Amino acid sequence: MDEKRTARALSEHAASQRDLATTDGMDNRAFRQRCDRRREADQTRNGRIRVDKEAEEIVQFARRWGLFGGAPAHEIFIQFGMSPTRFAQRLQEILHRAPDR
Repeated sequence: MDEKRTARALSEHAASQRDLATTDGMDNRAFRQRCDRRREADQTRNGRIRVDKEAEEIVQFARRWGLFGGAPAHEIFIQFGMSPTRFAQRLQEILHRAPDR
């Protein structure tokens, strides 16, 4: 009886580990694209683009550090958890989507 329970528990554990492996092994680019699509869908409501808090913070951060030739990589990582390249891409996306004033 205990052997059957142990075998069942081990097989369930193995199945759960396989499921984790497929989600953990997701390609970073695919994951980032999925997050970007989700963010875009959340921001677009009734044909209007909402400016989210993160976008405002990114623009303010870029303005603040722009006077000094840009922020150091460690400051970008501490503030937003992304590389300088990804930060620049995200800033371009925000500025590209911004409505003309």
